[in-house]
Formats: sequence, C-alpha cells, structure tokens
Amino acid sequence: MQDPTPHLDSSVGTVTLRHPRPVRLEGLELFFQRLLWDGAYSDVEGNPAQVLRLKGLARIEDQDRVVIVQGVHDTYDTYESGAECSDCTVVLIGRNLDRDSLQRKLEEMLRTK
Repeated sequence: MQDPTPHLDSSVGTVTLRHPRPVRLEGLELFFQRLLWDGAYSDVEGNPAQVLRLKGLARIEDQDRVVIVQGVHDTYDTYESGAECSDCTVVLIGRNLDRDSLQRKLEEMLRTK
C-alpha cells in the first residue's frame, strides 16, 4: 500500500528575477557562478541559497541573439534560442532564496565590467 502523504517539501520555493533590458552574457554568467559555485548568496537569516533548478531567457546586449539558460544544482548551460525576447527573466527553484537580495545581486553582476 502506498503512503497517501504528499511528498512535497515546504522548504522549497520559487523565485522569479527580471531585468528590463538586454544583458551582458558575462554579467549573467558571473551571477550564476557566484550563486551556484561560490555559495556567495544567502537569505536574511544567513542560510546559503540552494538552487535545485533554474531556467532563464535573456536577450544578449550588443548581439542579435537570445539565450536559454538551464541548470540543475551546481551545473548550468546556455543555448541559443530563436525565441522573441527583449529582456531577461530567470526562474530559480530551491531553498533559502531571498528574492529581493537575489534581484539586487543580479543587478550588481549585470553592471560589473
């Protein structure tokens, strides 16, 4: 007999980050590297952000292309896309994801030269 209890984990949440313009690919990748590899971001209680999945769509600044970003745990990759897009949207699924803090960090990395 199967256990009727749902297997949902209430500690897992979803965060959507947006940037209203095309982005520098280097800045976007720096954000993902700091988030996934360096453990540089945490929630307001100091718990490190833990990403289980990520997806994104971004128009790349000064290039006529759009990329899809997909990731699982500490691995991510970018792929060329034929999708229409004029900005950047990233969806993160995981634990200890503070949307406001992550949005600020994304903006900061996108400004980094």
